[in-house]
Amino acid sequence: MTTFFVIGLFLIGLLAGRWLNHPAVSKKRMETLTLALIGVLLFVLGLSVGFNEKVVSQMAGLGLIALWLTIGASLGSMVLVLLFIRWFFKN
Repeated sequence: MTTFFVIGLFLIGLLAGRWLNHPAVSKKRMETLTLALIGVLLFVLGLSVGFNEKVVSQMAGLGLIALWLTIGASLGSMVLVLLFIRWFFKN
């Protein structure tokens, strides 16, 4: 049920974006609204994590794991981009 709700909200937003894509609605206003809503989402996510005692108590260990995952993902992306460039952009 949650998946359908999220997909439904996305589709409603997509349709609203197409409908509001009008010269009267400036791009700057949409960027400001998007930034504000992302801020609200991050705040609510922080509240959710802050209320979870298990996550808060294991924050140090999770931070180290997140660091290694970030390094691995970044290095993997760089290697794949290098291979992609060499494969598709041969001289």
